[in-house]
Amino acid sequence: MAAEKDLRISGNLSDVSVFVRADAIPIDRLLLILLDDVVKYTPRGRAVRNLSLNRGGVAEISVRDSGGDIAESDLVNIFDRFYRADRARGGGNGGAGLGLAIARWIAEMHGGTIVAESAVGVGSAFHVQLPVLIASLAQEDRDSALPAL
Repeated sequence: MAAEKDLRISGNLSDVSVFVRADAIPIDRLLLILLDDVVKYTPRGRAVRNLSLNRGGVAEISVRDSGGDIAESDLVNIFDRFYRADRARGGGNGGAGLGLAIARWIAEMHGGTIVAESAVGVGSAFHVQLPVLIASLAQEDRDSALPAL
């Protein structure tokens, strides 16, 4: 879908390894929900950015688009089940209004949070924060610190 819309996707990942205690399948789902939304609501030829970093014991993953503003009045409701803010984001993109509710549930299930911000003419961003399990350990220390599965 991103290629069809000629979107430029870029990332800025930290050089520091950050580990969180998480179930990979739901976290993958959360990231797919966010990436799908920003690709869906970013106008053709614009940029999509993602970022991952460690902020004082919290791993933060941010996904930001360069279009698709969300009205301030909608920001308080967009994580509610079945809530649709498409009027402010271009409408007609389908969906049942469950994606962001599921994303919030997954973040909270992992002891984290998810928030959204939006500015007219700038775009929208979604920030997921998860508690850090291990950060900045040498490979041999990481291997011994992580529990065997």
